[in-house]
Amino acid sequence: MKKVLCVIIAIVMLASVMTGCGGKTSTNQTEPKVSQSEAKTDETKKDETQKIDPKDLPELRVGTIALGIISVGVDHIVKNGWDVENGFKIKEVVFPYGVPINEAMAANTVDVATTGFAAVVGVPNYNEKMIGEIGESNTCALFVRKDSPIAKVKGINPKYPDVYGDPETVKGKQIICAVGSLTNFAVSSWLSKIGLKDAEVKIVNMDTAAGLQAFESGQADVVALNALLMYEGIKKEWVQVADYKTMGIKNYDVLIANSKTYDANKEMMIKFVKQLFRANDELVSNPEMLAAEAKEWADKNGAKIDMEALKWQISQDPLMTSAKAKETIGNMGNTLKELGQFSVTAGKLQADKLPIYDKNITTEILEAALEIKK
Repeated sequence: MKKVLCVIIAIVMLASVMTGCGGKTSTNQTEPKVSQSEAKTDETKKDETQKIDPKDLPELRVGTIALGIISVGVDHIVKNGWDVENGFKIKEVVFPYGVPINEAMAANTVDVATTGFAAVVGVPNYNEKMIGEIGESNTCALFVRKDSPIAKVKGINPKYPDVYGDPETVKGKQIICAVGSLTNFAVSSWLSKIGLKDAEVKIVNMDTAAGLQAFESGQADVVALNALLMYEGIKKEWVQVADYKTMGIKNYDVLIANSKTYDANKEMMIKFVKQLFRANDELVSNPEMLAAEAKEWADKNGAKIDMEALKWQISQDPLMTSAKAKETIGNMGNTLKELGQFSVTAGKLQADKLPIYDKNITTEILEAALEIKK
């Protein structure tokens, strides 16, 4: 009896040893030891993120534009929780257009913002820092009516074969644009391409919405339109005599930062910019998603726009991907400085402000966010 009991005990002990070693006698495979941190799946990390109370995280106040394609990426970050996942919380501050963002920077109510031409004044006059280019802005064009003599002359400058007009057909004509704006810059660029100066035409100063209505009613010979008003000109089948693309002009939408909070928020801004380009990359790779989210963003902010117009705007104002940002970082800010010089000529900026561009245009946030090595 004792011998039988000893045999049973021995068998139990052997089984215990084999189990404790983690062996599986039914297969030849062995399971590698995995550390606790390595064993976390993406779902586990997501669950942990959901447990974080955003109220406990530092806040980054991000200025956005209600109808701005460049702001869709910001909302994409928020919707996906990428800010919370990375240890900060975005507060979206929405503006109808770029100019009020400058005032918000001065009042210290935003830390960073997506904007366009308003940065030309904002950087030198409000001491804003330009920290990145985030999208191309090509929606600016000049139109004439179909029966205009200007529409019958094309390619006088061989460098710009798709630009219409010549000194004979354009000199002395009335041109509607908003003085000191991107439309004015487009007019000046067009005139120089066809051998004229601003003084050789009659500039009629109107904002683009009023300019569209005036031109439609028969006033002036040429009208300069931007953004979705340019799309209206196309729909009316007016002849597009020049735009940024046909004139070889590169214009970028940008990220600006509040110099008052820049140093304190630097690490958070690096995280934000990294996630913004993550969003841009994802949206650009999926045009239908971009269109849907852009429509949702516009609707949420009370900006009425139909999907056809929105898709056209997306095609004209593409978001900048991380790959493109890395490619163009060496020239970052050049367009802003060129527009600054134009603003001096147009009487919208004092010449002694120009050196501020070199001081306030910085690539350090973008370099850190995209891990660009000098």
